[in-house]
Amino acid sequence: MTGAPASNESRRAWLLGGLLVLSALAFTIGLSDAPIERAEIYFLDVARSMVETSDWLAPHYRGEPFYDKPPLTYWLLAASFELFGPSLFAGRLVASLLALLTLGATFFFTTKLVARSLTTDALIDGRRAAFMATAILASSYAFVSFARLTMSDMLLTLLTLLAGGAYLRWESGAPPSWLLACGAALGLGFLSKGPIAWLYFGALLVAFVIAHRRLPRIFNPTGLLGTIVAVAIGLSWFAWVYAREGIEPLKWFFLRENLQRFAAPTYDTDQPLWYYGLIYAVEGLPWSILAGPAAIFAFRAEAPRVVRVLLIWTMLMLVPLSLSRGKIDYYLLPLLPPLSILTGAYLSIGAPSSRTLRLFGGLSAALFTAATLFPMLPGPWAPGATDVSALHAFLVLVAFACLLTTQRPRPVTMISVCAASVLGTSIWLFAVIVPAYRSGQPTQSLLDHIARERVFTPDLRVAVCDDTLRLQRDLLFTLRLPVLESCELWAVASSSKTFLILATPGEEKALRRAEGVRHIATADHLPAEVTKIGALLQTPRPTTVALLANFQTSDPVARWKRNREFKRWLDTDEGRERRLLEQRRLEEEERRKQPKAK
Repeated sequence: MTGAPASNESRRAWLLGGLLVLSALAFTIGLSDAPIERAEIYFLDVARSMVETSDWLAPHYRGEPFYDKPPLTYWLLAASFELFGPSLFAGRLVASLLALLTLGATFFFTTKLVARSLTTDALIDGRRAAFMATAILASSYAFVSFARLTMSDMLLTLLTLLAGGAYLRWESGAPPSWLLACGAALGLGFLSKGPIAWLYFGALLVAFVIAHRRLPRIFNPTGLLGTIVAVAIGLSWFAWVYAREGIEPLKWFFLRENLQRFAAPTYDTDQPLWYYGLIYAVEGLPWSILAGPAAIFAFRAEAPRVVRVLLIWTMLMLVPLSLSRGKIDYYLLPLLPPLSILTGAYLSIGAPSSRTLRLFGGLSAALFTAATLFPMLPGPWAPGATDVSALHAFLVLVAFACLLTTQRPRPVTMISVCAASVLGTSIWLFAVIVPAYRSGQPTQSLLDHIARERVFTPDLRVAVCDDTLRLQRDLLFTLRLPVLESCELWAVASSSKTFLILATPGEEKALRRAEGVRHIATADHLPAEVTKIGALLQTPRPTTVALLANFQTSDPVARWKRNREFKRWLDTDEGRERRLLEQRRLEEEERRKQPKAK
């Protein structure tokens, strides 16, 4: 009788270990190969500035004060830069480690909270639910994606989970130290992204009242002390900034960055009210397939009450996000852990029907099969044919494995196979496809050109109108060179200041007619928008970017390149036309010089 539970426990331990290894690989492999995405450049540049100036109090972006976010994420990145040097890998490693800590916290709190809710003679323990919740979170599309991006949202996700889990532990009878830990997590959450951390915790308190029909046990000396801890930690940096910089940074953060972002479409796109529901349906794949049945289970009699709290908490956190005029998909990230715990509890305790499990397995298999039909990037941006064939074979294999689990649908087996399939596909993506795309882009070549030009002209600036390559992010992080965004490129080209100009084909054609404009390089590239799924489905087409200069240089290599480019240009249609016009002009001048016949 005791052998079977021990065997199951050992099996789950091995499964959990394998899950964490796959997660660590998916979160860290090829971190420095992916291009700088989203808002990463803000955090990377601010953190590097802190290291280089030794000023860890006032954030600076592009050399200017920058109070859009509190400093905790910057501090973690700066600490990583101090240890490993300023690099994309060092910056993104912080997000990956935070994601792994979030998985650990999910397992811990699911075990404690769900097991506490079960009766002593229950056959299902909290660890089974904890494994499923951790596997679901680790292999959610959005979680894997943002575990590799250097932004503050993964830190907020971890601290929101820690605060909520610590509070629910306190309510379930744990020592008062858990309430103090909750206060510390709330204070750090405020230091990571501001008032939204406290707003999320307020939503948890309301959810607790709704589910338990009683007031929370925080109106006591321990609760007061926890509140003091949260306020002292959360507002400490703002007090220091106010003492040194005055009131303006606080106005910038609380009014512009928070109030305006919520109340007006000042930032991002004015999305509809149901935006986040659609986002979770896609970015929560494949587990969003089970969201409906899991939500229904939360209100069944056999469901642990904590599961009901988590569902209501998630719904309440959606309210301010949905009412905000500025909506971005990664704002949904802190909702993924409670949703994963809810789904894990449903699969382990709710006795899902064989029909539901077969439907999930079949849809998962269909998703992996459909991935084989996904168009590859063209030409030099695509991996080798052998790699593509191997990837397609892997996708077919995991689709078959998911389909095979539907024959005898067991939740642990299905979740293990599906999670391993998602993480394995992610490893393929980040180890093979992303590096191929990055190496096909001319980013490094253009950076080398600009770095060489800067050696001979240290005070040069870079201007761009349409940065389809998004080179300015790499310029700022790699060469510490801010970019002037201006579509008055003709004025830039004729300026007395020294400029390098990144130009599209049409802009290059116009600017090369200007006197004194020097051509440095032209390269094919895929627009950065190609990383979006919608753009890939439309078969991305390469375009070109040109690097021009409005000044001459003493660089002998540049002179040689200029002469070579000029000879090549003479053989083009435009060059032949220009030569013909020049020849006619000379002939006309020659005729004018000849004396008129009497």
